[in-house]
Amino acid sequence: MLRLDLLSTRGSFELNIHTELSSSGAIAVLGRNGSGKTSLLRAIAGLDPTTGTIRVNEATWLESSSNVVVPTRKRRLGYVSQTPKLFSYLNVHQNLQFANQLANKRTRSSSKETLSDLIERFELQPLLSRNPTTLSGGETSRVALARALVSQPDLLLLDEPLSTIDLDRKRDLIPYLEGVLADRPLPVLYVTHDFTEVARLCTNAIV
Repeated sequence: MLRLDLLSTRGSFELNIHTELSSSGAIAVLGRNGSGKTSLLRAIAGLDPTTGTIRVNEATWLESSSNVVVPTRKRRLGYVSQTPKLFSYLNVHQNLQFANQLANKRTRSSSKETLSDLIERFELQPLLSRNPTTLSGGETSRVALARALVSQPDLLLLDEPLSTIDLDRKRDLIPYLEGVLADRPLPVLYVTHDFTEVARLCTNAIV
């Protein structure tokens, strides 16, 4: 279960939300531009000043009344933004291995099969030795998606993750994402303007 009872301010914009969401499945986050979709994800990730309550399953990430604020680096989440950021001092394979090592420390078990599978499914093999600064927007998004998934998060935040991927590759990736999300019992907040993605990937929606 994902429980949100929060107030977040970013510049002159104020986000106020109270909701409880399923502990599994992708929830589409819909709304016009400027309505606070990205602000919601940033607040949950701990990237913007936020007060209230954020609970993911049994973990409390934010409880203002008790002065509990878990820093972003300790929140077990995967976050893919509209303009994904990879570590520029690491190549693609090292970026993926970094997330894989974090996952292994959390679970004390190897996720090599998951990493290999993600490399294959997202067609990343030709990119593994590349520096992130040499990647196209679509290539960067594919690597960022794989990195978020291999980290084995308790919550996945996806902010228009396929918006920079060309149509043909998007058609290839949607069925795989469909399977990946179905196989992982975790909540996913999925920001998109593409109703094809909503129909294929999401089980519910908030506006």
